[in-house]
Amino acid sequence: MYNEDGYVVDAASQGFFKQQLTTVMAKTYDIVYADLKAKTAFPVKATARPFDKYLIYRQFDKVGLAKIIANYASDFPSVHIKGKEFTSNLRDIGASYGYSIKDLQASQANQLPLVSDEATAARRANDELADKITWFGDAENGLQGLFDNPNIPTITVPADGTGSTTEWIYKTSTQILRDLNDLVNSIVELTKEIEIPNTLMMPTSQYNLINDKKLDSVSNTTVLQYFKSTNSYVTDVVSVPILKGAGAGASDVMVAYNKNPEKMWMEIPLDFTQETPQQIALRFTVFCHSTCGGLIVPAPLSAAIANGI
Repeated sequence: MYNEDGYVVDAASQGFFKQQLTTVMAKTYDIVYADLKAKTAFPVKATARPFDKYLIYRQFDKVGLAKIIANYASDFPSVHIKGKEFTSNLRDIGASYGYSIKDLQASQANQLPLVSDEATAARRANDELADKITWFGDAENGLQGLFDNPNIPTITVPADGTGSTTEWIYKTSTQILRDLNDLVNSIVELTKEIEIPNTLMMPTSQYNLINDKKLDSVSNTTVLQYFKSTNSYVTDVVSVPILKGAGAGASDVMVAYNKNPEKMWMEIPLDFTQETPQQIALRFTVFCHSTCGGLIVPAPLSAAIANGI
């Protein structure tokens, strides 16, 4: 095949020209994933050992009362301690990645490190599952999360927004402030001030709403600013995207809780670990694993969930 100037232009030549005229950018535009929030939302502990299959914790309570006694009395009331034992499962999470012998040979010949994208993907896959379990649990494997814990109280905010809805976008600043304080106060009042929440989390859209919405037409103070300055319990309000649609009927939820490692924690006895590469045929495989116990909540009444915001 000849072009208009009489030069031969075959498929190979066309491919060569195309290659020369194509710029391959060194930067790759990878799919970006949302940050995983469980490890920042909750304290992380390794209470169990990496090889344990179960985590057992005990809870004790006092039984018996004192009374007024007469002089020389000997009938002193007896006081006892009774205990309960709770068992949480621990489960291993696994993923793997690998390189072929040719990948390894090319890396050595060119004195270049092996590309670590596969290792990063394995870490992400591991952390995604641990994060999901911490929020929603895994009934099949006996792991509990925040939203499937039967002992954490759940309420629904009043349906007095425009059109008798519960959603904040249809509510006034006063109604939203009431919803915020009602959730926090429900913990304090239910437990007679034994449990005091210090953290409030909600979906991103609701956080942005109260961060922008003014108290009234003449004020520069936002709902969020006013709440944080007047509520004597909560010290931190955070946005957590996974709370969108996480409630009953796929409703958006907010959660008030005491962010205290004595009240609840994400149990990770073994964090992400990569084992020594193993050769299988012409491929080296790296096995990666961790251990997860879900969300351990020895003080379930230190948290409460509100649906419908």
